[in-house]
Amino acid sequence: MSYIKINKFKVSVIIPTFNAEDYLLDTVNSVINQSLGFENIELVIVDDCSTDGTKDIIKMLLSKYENIISVFLKKNTGSPSIPRNVGINTSSSDYVMFLDNDDIYYPEICEKLYKEIKETNVDLVICRNKLLIDNEYQNNKSFFDNYDEVIMIKNIYEMPEMMSYSYTGSDICNKIFKKERLIKNNIFFPEEILYEDFVFNIKYFLSSQGIVFLNNYYGYEHKIRSDSISYTFKEKNLLKQLSGLKKVFHILKNKKEFDVFKYELLAGWTKLFLLTELNKKCNLYFLNEVKKMYKSYSLFLKLKSVNLLTNILVNLMIKLFSVNVKIAYYFKVIVFEIFIIKMFKKFK
Repeated sequence: MSYIKINKFKVSVIIPTFNAEDYLLDTVNSVINQSLGFENIELVIVDDCSTDGTKDIIKMLLSKYENIISVFLKKNTGSPSIPRNVGINTSSSDYVMFLDNDDIYYPEICEKLYKEIKETNVDLVICRNKLLIDNEYQNNKSFFDNYDEVIMIKNIYEMPEMMSYSYTGSDICNKIFKKERLIKNNIFFPEEILYEDFVFNIKYFLSSQGIVFLNNYYGYEHKIRSDSISYTFKEKNLLKQLSGLKKVFHILKNKKEFDVFKYELLAGWTKLFLLTELNKKCNLYFLNEVKKMYKSYSLFLKLKSVNLLTNILVNLMIKLFSVNVKIAYYFKVIVFEIFIIKMFKKFK
């Protein structure tokens, strides 16, 4: 006799926590207040050995809600990768979403993404997010602004530039995934590298048959405190992304599709680097690192996701690598940090 598995919940939301006592309740309440109905949501909280009052908050929530599950790790892992992987394996529904412990969902995100993935039977649904720095919303202009409200593609090869933008490529909290596809393809967050979200997303993109991007819907709010936006923060962010990029290139290099993606992925990081203000030592370090990658993987970039001026400037900097890295550094300082950034500030 065969049995049909009936899942009690429509979506499992996974939240990794660490020392989040100041904002965890707001995060959890944004899940509880979902228009999908909290009774249809399984909330999996995986705590990474918090040392503040986070565990007490989780225990209080457990006493109030039967559909909240918690896992308390015995040893601090230092990154969200292991907690998220534990959450995937612990979850019981067919669809998985993620949320960081200091961000919030908007009320309809679970319903909209769940409804879209069920009705279209695609493997991945993506929405936009809003970036909030010290309670001030940031300008979210995008390459996709002139596209349709809903973008539907058969696979990532139709629109590889989707992988080079933060909210489509590296963001993890604005997506709904099929758990079966995660398990079947052994897609988990890498535990040994930085920028684990990016690597996870790339693996899932490559395995997906059908992707929908809700281009006009903002589903969650990502918060950044300005006291964390320092030179050190920027350096670590770029280093994390570069580490993830190297891992992705290692994953892709033996695939026949590599040429389809390498330009957008490499250029995505380069554009971020060019528009990030750093001290001279850091600039020279990153220039040397990206020079190695351009030398190994590409000669000239022709990018759909940027305008002609950016194409010319990025490629001009690459050409300067062959002359001298320090010349490329001064090019960046003069052209981007003085001219381009001032223009961005002017038109914000």
